[in-house]
Amino acid sequence: MGQPVFISMKTIKKYLTIFKLLVSTRLSADLSFRVSFLATIAGSFCFIVLYIATLVLLMPYVNFGPWGKQEMWLFLGVFLIFCYTVFYLFWRGLWHFPENVRNGRLDFYLTKPLDSQFFVSIAGGGLHNLCAMIFGIILVAWSFQNLGLSFNVVNFISFIITLILAILDFYSLAFFFVVLNLRFSYLGEAAYEIWDFQSFSRYPTDAFNNVPLIGYLIAIPFSVIITIPANTLLLKDLRIMEILVFFLASLIFMFLVRKFWFHELKHYSSASS
Repeated sequence: MGQPVFISMKTIKKYLTIFKLLVSTRLSADLSFRVSFLATIAGSFCFIVLYIATLVLLMPYVNFGPWGKQEMWLFLGVFLIFCYTVFYLFWRGLWHFPENVRNGRLDFYLTKPLDSQFFVSIAGGGLHNLCAMIFGIILVAWSFQNLGLSFNVVNFISFIITLILAILDFYSLAFFFVVLNLRFSYLGEAAYEIWDFQSFSRYPTDAFNNVPLIGYLIAIPFSVIITIPANTLLLKDLRIMEILVFFLASLIFMFLVRKFWFHELKHYSSASS
C-alpha cells in the first residue's frame, strides 16, 4: 500500500484510458435501461428548475452585494458546471466507498496495479450529469453575452484553473469524510452529509454577510470556491494574490487529504483477514 503521494505524469494516459472505459461502460448501462435513464434526466431537470426557482424567489429579498441579476444567472451557471462535474466524476465512487469497506470489496480495489485513490473515487458518471453540466455551460454563455462582456484569454484561463481547483477541493473534502470509514466502520449516512453542504456554493460570499457567525463559518468555505472562478469569468478585478493563495491552499489541502488516505490504509484491517 506504499504509493507515491502524487501520480506520475507517465501514468496519466493510462488513467485517462481507464476513465474512458468506465464512462463508456456507464453510458452503455444507461442506454440499456431507457426508462431509468429518462427518469434520471427528468430528475436532474427538476433539480435545475428548483435551483432557478429558488434564485428567482430570493432575488427581491436577498442582498447579493455587487452581484446583479444577470451576474447571479452566470453564477448559477458556474455552480451547475461545478456541481454536476463533481457528481459526474466522483459521486458514484465515493457513495459506495463505505459499503465497499464493510463488504470487503475495497480489498479488490487495493490489489489492482493502479493508484488506489483514483480507483476508489472514479466510477463513471451518468449521462444525466453530463447533460446538466452542458446546461450550465449554456447558461454561463447566455449570461456572459447579456452582460456584454468581451472574451479575455487571461481571465478565461484563470476561470478554468480556479474551477478545476474548486472541483478538486470539494472532492478532497468529501473523500476525507468517507475515508473516515476506515477508522470508524459504521459512520453510515454521516459520511455523505458533506454532499448536502454543496448547496452553499450556489450563492456568492456576499450573500452570507448578515447570517449568524456559525452559519457564516460553515457557508463561506463552500461559497468561496465558486465565487473566485465566477469573479474571474466576470472580468472583475483580477486579484492575482487571491488566486495564488487559493491555488496554494488548494494544493496543500489536496496533499494533506492524500497523505491522510495513505496513513489510514496503513492501519486498515482487510475484511478478508
